[in-house]
Amino acid sequence: MAAQIIKSGHAEHAYLGISVQPVAQTAAKLFHLPATHGLLVASVQPGSGAAKAGLRAGTGNAMLAGETYPLGGDLITKIDSTPLYSLDQLRDVIGQKQPGDQARLEVYRADRQRTVTVKLGRQPSTAS
Repeated sequence: MAAQIIKSGHAEHAYLGISVQPVAQTAAKLFHLPATHGLLVASVQPGSGAAKAGLRAGTGNAMLAGETYPLGGDLITKIDSTPLYSLDQLRDVIGQKQPGDQARLEVYRADRQRTVTVKLGRQPSTAS
């Protein structure tokens, strides 16, 4: 990353293009999810790698213990070979990649498990 900053004046970060809500085992059982851990997809940014790979956001929300869970969309349980229990784990794996790299996601949609390959994009600039 330091080499990127020296060469171009900024560092480029890989970007998946989703917002997610971690799901606890209790919530997974209550909502009858097909896995007891993972990240529920809350939104998918149009034009992102996630959108191009066909990831789907939840279509409704449910509340449990003050947390809102997006239901009716995809549940991501692994990225590459890493099981996902928290947003930090997803960030760690994506943070080790570059824009243009690929990530393999294990995803449940309803009760069907599938593997999706996502080409990561560049994180949008937050500068105004």
